[in-house]
Amino acid sequence: MKIAVLSDIHGNLPALEAVAEHLTAWRPDHVVVNGDTVNRGPSSLAAWEFVQAQPSWQLLKGNHEAYVIGHGNGNGEEQNGRLFAINYMSYWTYLQHRGEVEELAQLTDSLSLFAPDGSELRLRHASMKNNRDGIWPDSADEAVRVQIAPPPAVFATAHIHWPFVRQVDQTLVVNSGSVGTPADGDFRASYAQIEWRSGEWTARIIRLPYDRACTRQDYADSGFLAEAGPVGWLVFHEWWLADGVVYPWLARYYEAVLAGEIALETAVTNYLSEQGLSLPRF
Repeated sequence: MKIAVLSDIHGNLPALEAVAEHLTAWRPDHVVVNGDTVNRGPSSLAAWEFVQAQPSWQLLKGNHEAYVIGHGNGNGEEQNGRLFAINYMSYWTYLQHRGEVEELAQLTDSLSLFAPDGSELRLRHASMKNNRDGIWPDSADEAVRVQIAPPPAVFATAHIHWPFVRQVDQTLVVNSGSVGTPADGDFRASYAQIEWRSGEWTARIIRLPYDRACTRQDYADSGFLAEAGPVGWLVFHEWWLADGVVYPWLARYYEAVLAGEIALETAVTNYLSEQGLSLPRF
């Protein structure tokens, strides 16, 4: 049994197409998209339509689907102008989906597949706690035990954009990384191949090059850079560098922006300047 696990596509259609082409050659028995198909990238609607069009792919909900769905539910962020500005990127994505998020809302949070011996491969976008509770390569075993409880034979996670395979007690923990926006310094798209073979589970991470020039152009042509708000500029650099940009900015400026001590655009442009990064052209 062969299972391909994709995650964190984030509206990067060229990266998704490269992975799909690779899957055609590998011919897995199951393909699971483990959350975050949409948001944070220029082509969320196209990526969503692409995965939906694959007749046998199974789709799970990530935190970014939840963000976009929330705008359709009237999540109340509009009542706080500064918070809404920080989170405006997901509203831009909601607009790209023309407010049609009912199918996103129907996605489930969890999926289990079983080997012939009954051992479980469980898939969640982050952990059993919630879809933002990331499991890291260096997370303490004690913490991971809580995050995956009750422990399956294999726990497939995502969310942090950092692929890894590690053993925690009797559980093989597999993070598929990110198709669209890796954060481990490797620009290539990432996905996981998990197999039940000769009576045991094995896993490996696959890295694939794709047309990054096309994705860069998509960021401009889609209107993302011009319309999705200043946080989108941070996201663009995070994609371009394959390294964390947004969370360091949040740690430094989030509270000040929320309190009205500094304007959002000023906070973003200041941070980019401090890091030697230019404003994206749009």
